[in-house]
Amino acid sequence: MTDYKPPPIKPPRELDEDTASATRAAVVSPGQDITPCRALWVGVQGNLIVTMAGDDSPVTFANAIGIVPICVKRIESSTTASAIIALY
Repeated sequence: MTDYKPPPIKPPRELDEDTASATRAAVVSPGQDITPCRALWVGVQGNLIVTMAGDDSPVTFANAIGIVPICVKRIESSTTASAIIALY
């Protein structure tokens, strides 16, 4: 029986961008337009009001906290959640 050798780990630049974990992060604030992201991290629970990357109308995620796997282009100024980090 031969020893199992796992495949090599690819560096981030070679990962499939549609399925890979985030490789960059940026702190974002309510009222800010952002580059569409892979997901948001919400550190302090509250209403997360965002404009999705493929839409023009804001939507509210009530009492959001933790990783929210949505692609957004704007964090609306009426958002009450805080400590928000965009994951790319």
